[in-house]
Amino acid sequence: MVDRKWFYVRARIALRIRETGDEFAWVVWASLSRKSYRELRAKWRDPGRRRLGPYFAWLVTSLPYEPSTLLLKAKFNPGSYPERGHLDLEPTDHPLAIEQREGMALARVQEIAERAIHGERQRN
Repeated sequence: MVDRKWFYVRARIALRIRETGDEFAWVVWASLSRKSYRELRAKWRDPGRRRLGPYFAWLVTSLPYEPSTLLLKAKFNPGSYPERGHLDLEPTDHPLAIEQREGMALARVQEIAERAIHGERQRN
């Protein structure tokens, strides 16, 4: 919580690697409403919290994609304690949303890792 008016949660955005079936995941921040945050916080350590939600959320982490990933619409699913919850992006034509729906190539994982290491942004 920031200034008692902004409410955030850490979440995973899981992307299936098509060739292997393995998972690549981004760990991101998502913004929740005050009501959703309070409900989630009250049950955070509860083993049954996986029954909560999903909650509407905004992605508030800038990832190396064009266009920007800031403020993509999503649903936050809390999952079971103590695991980190996950974010399901709204099904749009944004490259990150497409990769979440359809999976990604192993070569794309390598490209993202190289860009992250070298601090470059993706160019389409």
